[in-house]
Amino acid sequence: NPKKITNNLRRCHHRKTSTNPRVHRYTPSKIITKKDGWQKDMELAAFIEHCTAFIKSLEIERNLSSHTRRAYASDLEQLQEFWARIKNKEKEKTHEFSEILRRYCVALFYKKLSKPSLARKLSTLRSFNKYLNSQGFNLTLNVKSPRIDKKLPSVLSEEEMRLVLDNVPDEQLSRLPLRDKAIMELLYATGVRSSELASITLGAINFMEHTILIKGKGKKERIVLFNESSEKKVRAYLQQ
Repeated sequence: NPKKITNNLRRCHHRKTSTNPRVHRYTPSKIITKKDGWQKDMELAAFIEHCTAFIKSLEIERNLSSHTRRAYASDLEQLQEFWARIKNKEKEKTHEFSEILRRYCVALFYKKLSKPSLARKLSTLRSFNKYLNSQGFNLTLNVKSPRIDKKLPSVLSEEEMRLVLDNVPDEQLSRLPLRDKAIMELLYATGVRSSELASITLGAINFMEHTILIKGKGKKERIVLFNESSEKKVRAYLQQ
């Protein structure tokens, strides 16, 4: 019941967590600001500046990918637009950031977003909240993310892969069959992400030991193995 959700948000600062089983599990359980000498609020203009600095810190301090940074920036831009709309509609009122954040979380519930989308937006808010705490804002934000249904990926069997790699004529496969067969062999043999495979350099491949140095998310490195069949396909592509 949306009314019960809103009432629960107003009462939540009197207890650590919500124990009401009727409260929708995807809604925030507690959003409070503490008045103990720290900054407790900000204006919209200051919020936008903090958003810009936060996105920059994701690149410099956490080494997150450009795709992840764009997703975070998009989520925060939606919060900025929500705040601006509230200010235009309620010009006589002063809107604290904690109030805007609480109303925005409720609005996300009303949008009936998919579970992955809602979980990502809430994750963005939690990360931004941690950044604000590091900047002197003593703001506590506890939100419950939806439980994401885990689905097993659909994969090709070994026989199907062999059919594609060994039996399909090159002219029927693609315009660059040697390259594409090398790509499919390595993806199937190593299990690396497609983005990781695209960033592999010749210097990262050790043909003697059948290993490849992979640079993954957050610039973390790991070693993966590949087989002789993959080696043949890669060498055929390099020698063309």
